[in-house]
Amino acid sequence: MYGLVMNFEQYVLVGSTVRSYLAWLKDSGRLAAQFVDNMLLWQRVQ
Repeated sequence: MYGLVMNFEQYVLVGSTVRSYLAWLKDSGRLAAQFVDNMLLWQRVQ
């Protein structure tokens, strides 16, 4: 998608960082999460 080439360790680190940031946004009330058809969907809270 962005032309990035990552090894396994970099991939895991980036995924962990993104999940942590999403969790922080959810805990701070800026995002809402819901499951629809077995998919986790994120939505900005306004």
